[in-house]
Amino acid sequence: MEKIIYFIILLFTLVSCKDEISLDSINNSEKIVVYCFPTESDTTYMQIARSVPIKSYSNIIDETAINNAEINYTVNGKTSKIESIGKGFYKITGLQKKGDDIAFYVKADGLPPVSATTTIPESVNICKPTEKNITLYDQDSEYTQQFDQVTATFTDNPNTHDYYAVRVMVKNYSGYVKVSNKNGIYYLSNLATYKQYQHTDQSDTVSLVYNDSVYSVAEINTSSEELLSPTSEMDDGFGFSNNFYQNMYIFDDSPINGKTYTLHLNIPSNASYGVSTGTGYKYYDFDKAYQVQLIRLTPQYYHFLKSLNEIRNNDMAQYGLSQISPTVSNVSSGLGLFGAWITSQTDWVKK
Repeated sequence: MEKIIYFIILLFTLVSCKDEISLDSINNSEKIVVYCFPTESDTTYMQIARSVPIKSYSNIIDETAINNAEINYTVNGKTSKIESIGKGFYKITGLQKKGDDIAFYVKADGLPPVSATTTIPESVNICKPTEKNITLYDQDSEYTQQFDQVTATFTDNPNTHDYYAVRVMVKNYSGYVKVSNKNGIYYLSNLATYKQYQHTDQSDTVSLVYNDSVYSVAEINTSSEELLSPTSEMDDGFGFSNNFYQNMYIFDDSPINGKTYTLHLNIPSNASYGVSTGTGYKYYDFDKAYQVQLIRLTPQYYHFLKSLNEIRNNDMAQYGLSQISPTVSNVSSGLGLFGAWITSQTDWVKK
C-alpha cells in the first residue's frame, strides 16, 4: 500500500474524471451461469448456477445452484450421458480426445437457455527437463534467495496463434539415508544434507530408502522467464503485481511463434511439504522431483484466466482508484466459460 500512496496523490493532482455507472444497466435479470473445461478424458464436470442481480443480492449463495437443468452435451454431434451430483454440479461421461468439437445447450427454471461450443486443442510436446540450483537477489527483502531452476523445451506451431499455461508439479518424498559400516548403522533424514556433508568411506554401504510421496503444484518465481512477464519497478510502484490464478502461468506465442524455446522456471529451494495426520504432522522433506506440464488452452480459456489475473493483480482497482474489467464469457445468452485444454508433460527430474 505504501508504494502507491505517492501515485494516488499524483493522480488526484493531475486529473479529475467522472464515471457514471448505472447499476440498473449492469444486469437486472437472472441468467444461467455455466462453467465447464473439457479435455482428453472420459469424465467431465459442469457447474450450473443462476446469476444474482445486484438488487436481489444476499449472502445466501447456495440458492444460486441449479440441480435440475436440462442439458444436451455433444461430442462431434454424439450426445453424452449426464448425471446431476448435487450443488449445481453435473458429471458427464463419454470419451473425449484432441480435435473433438464439443457443444452444450442448457435450459433451467424458466431462464433464457444458453449454449456454447469449443474444440479440444492439439497437444504440444515438452521435453528435456533439467534442474540446477541458482541464487537470486530479492529487492524487497534485500536478501539473496536460493531457487531450483527447472527448465524444459518445446517447439511452437508456426501456423497458428497458440495460448499456453505452464505448471510445475512437485513430488515430495519421505524417507531416509541408511549408512552401514564397521562401527554400526546410522540414519539421515534429509538427502540434500547427506549429499552436502557426506563423510562415508568406500567400504560403507549406503542405502536410499523412499517411503512414500505427495504431489503439489509449485509457485513459480517468474523473474528468469520473459514469457511470464515479470513486472517492472514502475508497475510494482503503481500497484500492479504478477500473480497467477491457481498457479496456472499463462502466456501466448507472440514472442516465440514457430520457434523452439526453453522455459526457465524458478522454484524456492527451501519449500517444504507436510501433511497433518491423526498422530501429528508428517513432513516430506527427504527428497523432491519436478515435472513441467505445458497446457495448451483455447483462446477463450486463456482470456478468461488473463482477466482473472488482471483483477487479482490490480491493487489500485481494489482500492477503488481504477475500474475492474469483467471476466470473459463465451456462453451465449448467459454467463460463464466453456474452455477446452490439453496437457503434455516432461519426465520427472530429481533435485
